[in-house]
Amino acid sequence: MASRREVLRALALAAIAPSPSWAQRMRRIGFLGAGSAAGFANHIAGLRAGLREQGYEERKNLTIEFRWAEGRIERLPGLARELLRSPVELLVTQGTPATRAAKEATSSVPIVMAAVGDAVVTGLVQNLARPGRNLTGTTFFAVELASKRLELLKQAFGQVTRVGMMHNPDNPIQREPLLAALRRTASTLKIHLEVAVARTPDDFSGAFARLAAARVEGVLFIEDPIQVGNAGALMKLVVQNRLASASGLEFVPAGTMLAYGVNFREVYGRAAVYVARILNGANPAELPVEQATRFELVVNPAAAKALGFSIAPAVLQRADRVVE
Repeated sequence: MASRREVLRALALAAIAPSPSWAQRMRRIGFLGAGSAAGFANHIAGLRAGLREQGYEERKNLTIEFRWAEGRIERLPGLARELLRSPVELLVTQGTPATRAAKEATSSVPIVMAAVGDAVVTGLVQNLARPGRNLTGTTFFAVELASKRLELLKQAFGQVTRVGMMHNPDNPIQREPLLAALRRTASTLKIHLEVAVARTPDDFSGAFARLAAARVEGVLFIEDPIQVGNAGALMKLVVQNRLASASGLEFVPAGTMLAYGVNFREVYGRAAVYVARILNGANPAELPVEQATRFELVVNPAAAKALGFSIAPAVLQRADRVVE
């Protein structure tokens, strides 16, 4: 027969141990994206992998409700409200437009930015150390990356003096800080920067027609959800117009000549850490926003050669990865 001490110890352990029902309690979060599920499959794979590492897995103890605007940014406010009615315990947002829509829709449900261009410049948070209220997550240097990408384009293809930029004025970071920085960089490099507006994929053909009329020799893509989610379609237009190209890393599989930026699969994995901490009881207002710290330069000499360009040896030597 068990002693009195053993019985008391067993009761104490039962009191502090989580019950099976608590341990397996299904949590429910929402994901709000401006792009499409297909266009951002790699990003979502990073989020899911990060969540698994934190002990959260779909169909076991987690449900993720996805809402995609499919390139229609004006749909984001309604989709944010729809998710909140689901209801969800937390919102994960993709990019600045979706984060802004979520922030305007709720001041109480926690929001984790999976990746925004610049959380401070766009006014999403006042400072990174103490974001305040219900918003935190990860950010990267979109303005600086765009300017650096233009510099690398010039270094890689010295003959290029006229460069086009795909511009989405519905994306807050593009309206002023990013475009202004690119114009300053272009002036320093003695490059004529031609801006072509493309709010949705339906605008791509017209935007490239404008760039062709302006006789651009190269084109620059940035981390806009509409552009990233349609990298394949955009690169087909690049080939048709025989232009040099510089972009973020998401365009590498589609055949960009030069890519410089952050690995968003890793960034979304870091966002998963924030999701787990908040689900486990952390206050988002007390979680500092994390900035990306790793950047990669990828070049594709074969893609360049196919369109009559050659990448300068100095840029090839600096590349972290060369696509053969």
